[in-house]
Amino acid sequence: MRQRSYGRDTGLTLRIMFTMFMLGIVWVVFMGLLFGAGSQRQ
Repeated sequence: MRQRSYGRDTGLTLRIMFTMFMLGIVWVVFMGLLFGAGSQRQ
């Protein structure tokens, strides 16, 4: 069996980048909700 080089799999790289981008969006929304809820309680 030949060993594949995973660096050249563009589909996998794009899926990883898309997943990280979506996780970043979820994190920003979650932090915004936390800060918004925290600033309303005074």
